Amino acid sequence: MQFKKAQRQRFVQGLRSVLDQTDMFANIYVAEDCAPLFDGLVGRLEKADQEALATFVSDRPLYQFVSEFLYNRLLSHHERHPLRTPLSALSGLDLDALAEEITVAIESLPWSYAFAIGVPIGGGLPKSFVWLLGDGVALVRGAKAAALFRKNMTPPPQSKLLSLFPETGQPPVHLLVGVQGFVNVHEGTRPYFLGMDRLKALLGLMMAIRMVDYAPEWDREEASVRIGICLRQPDGVYEHVETGLFGRADSNTVTGLINNLSPDLTSPETWGKTVGSHISAIRRVMEADQATRDRILLGAQWFFESQSGDNDLLRFVQTMVCLEILVGEELKGDQPKLGISELIRNRVAYLIGRDMAERNHILETFGAIYKVRSEIVHRGQARLSKAEADYHRTLREYCVRVIQAEIALLSAGDEWADDFWLDDLLNRAALDPMTDVFDPPIDLDAMFGAFSEDEA
Repeated sequence: MQFKKAQRQRFVQGLRSVLDQTDMFANIYVAEDCAPLFDGLVGRLEKADQEALATFVSDRPLYQFVSEFLYNRLLSHHERHPLRTPLSALSGLDLDALAEEITVAIESLPWSYAFAIGVPIGGGLPKSFVWLLGDGVALVRGAKAAALFRKNMTPPPQSKLLSLFPETGQPPVHLLVGVQGFVNVHEGTRPYFLGMDRLKALLGLMMAIRMVDYAPEWDREEASVRIGICLRQPDGVYEHVETGLFGRADSNTVTGLINNLSPDLTSPETWGKTVGSHISAIRRVMEADQATRDRILLGAQWFFESQSGDNDLLRFVQTMVCLEILVGEELKGDQPKLGISELIRNRVAYLIGRDMAERNHILETFGAIYKVRSEIVHRGQARLSKAEADYHRTLREYCVRVIQAEIALLSAGDEWADDFWLDDLLNRAALDPMTDVFDPPIDLDAMFGAFSEDEA
């Protein structure tokens, strides 16, 4: 963004005045009661600049941006004390120069980030690739991905994530989500939540298309899943600058994901049918029109978030919300109005029912499922009965099949080859084009020892 000349001058002067009234805690944290000073400064900007800042940062853009800027700028001043100190009292600071620095930084928005999370699908994918799936989403692995990321010489906390893309051995596959704006993990800016939500949506989509499956280990020690947040530098290379954390339930889902692909490496074509088709399904969603893409991804996010958690009643409702997002849009125009329950069950039945008998079964079953949802929401329940837990499993399967059906509709008429992802990796004229492209098959006997009847 770029301020007009006259407005820029007024903004710098106003910011200088606000900084003179700003107090700090421990010399690096802006006092929260100073936020209205920054809010008032935003209100003096032109409407277009206010909207840009809200998009790139949040509803309190200057307070959140300046707080993070000053935190990074003043780390050398940090002292462990609870005292409140005027910013102007800190040694070595020129508030005129600081106001200009902050303004230059604001005018450089939006910044480009990549949110990275490992996904357990390495066994079916080549050793090195960068595949763009649309709308800033990519699957990456190995040396090609490593070339896009550089080690940060002043790393953030949890800097072990800097080894995202090792070039040797069997490097993990990472899902990347691109985000524009200003990411502040601690204050929770809009681009931060967008990146985290988009990761969950894509993981939910991978679950729905059976690319990964959920198989928890009940004795696994609980740990928060960390997200590497990397910032694009002026030379185009990304550096790890922040670490996001999933909550306990979402972390439990991620750590419970396992590879569900069964790659056939006989030829590019057979690989395309067993693996590439899943990748193409994600791309079809990401390249759909915005309304369709956002609806499927939001539904997939709710599906992901409903997988784990201690409250089965909440998970039931979350799963139903997923289905309502996918097929619950109200009828428009002069079409007859239906209740939400009737609308959803009709659409689900005719979208996924293979024949009239199955459609009738879905119509009958969904009525009972929605009744459980209504009792939870309107009357309250202590827990799910065995029958109601079975209904929840059926409801989750409906979500999976609806998402798959929506993707099938997106693919109608397109002529993509599911193995086209390998075009930049393979010499198709070679006698054995798959050699050395993929990891060697896992030898379970060598890993665990051959099983014999004598050992039983």
